[in-house]
Order: sequence, then structure tokens, then C-alpha cells
Amino acid sequence: MLANTSPGRTLLALLLIITIWITAGRPGPQPAHGEATVSAKNKKSSTRVREGVRIKGETGEFKVRGDRATFVTQNGQAFDGLENLNLERIVRVIADNHRSLQWSVSGLVTEYRGTNYLLVTHAVLKSRGDSANQAPAAETLRPLADRLPSEPVPNGSAGRGQ
Repeated sequence: MLANTSPGRTLLALLLIITIWITAGRPGPQPAHGEATVSAKNKKSSTRVREGVRIKGETGEFKVRGDRATFVTQNGQAFDGLENLNLERIVRVIADNHRSLQWSVSGLVTEYRGTNYLLVTHAVLKSRGDSANQAPAAETLRPLADRLPSEPVPNGSAGRGQ
């Protein structure tokens, strides 16, 4: 059969057979960066958040294990905390309380090796646990730069002092 075909067709057929043979043992396509992934641990679908996304006023609680603090939203999305002064203050408040604390958190999401991290820029303690008799707390943790008075900058617009 190959004797009657042109050399171009023979070469094309041979390349097609080699390509099929090489790719036959490979796994299917992997999810693209930032797409949904399935965790084998809990068989629950979870989605990663793209790097650079800013979250604002997300309600949830912090879980502290050893030196790491993880922010878990009400819908179960987890962000490992990136160390900064805001996270240090949050961990200090958690260490002083033995109940579950609800927070409203804003920050910048980063991603490394398939895990989301959160750089906390603003946190407000919403409630102090499950006690129905307690009023919500109004403690706010902000970066120091947010607390400094505005100073004029050379172009005439207001800016934060350093």
C-alpha cells in the first residue's frame, strides 16, 4: 500500500503515528493557572483566587496553628496569612481570646505553588464568638500609614505622610 503513495503522504502518516504513540501515555490537560482545582483531601471543590485580586470586607475567622494564621471566609475559601503588622495584631487579639472571633478583612491576594496567601491591609473584629449577650466589637486594625495625617505632595494633591 505504501509503495503506491507519494513520499510526502508516507512521511505525514509516519509523523501522525509517532505523535499518537508519544501522547498516548500522557495524562489529560491540566487546569490553567487560576482555574478551579479539586482537593483530594476533602473531595470538595475549591477555587484559587488569581494573584493581585483585592478582597474588601470579607467576613470570616482566623485559624492559628503554630506560627501560621489562615483566614477562612464564610464560604470556606482559605488564605494563608502573609506576615505583616496587621496579621501580628490579629494573632495577638486571638491569643487573648479563647472563643471564635469573626472578622471583616480586606487585603491583597497572592499565589504561590497553588496556594493563596493574603496580605491583610485592613481588619475589623466583628464579633467575639457565639455569645448572644455580647455586643459586636468595633476594634479596627489598620496600617500605620492610614493613621498619619495627610501632607501635601509636590504636585499639590494630598497624600499620606511617611
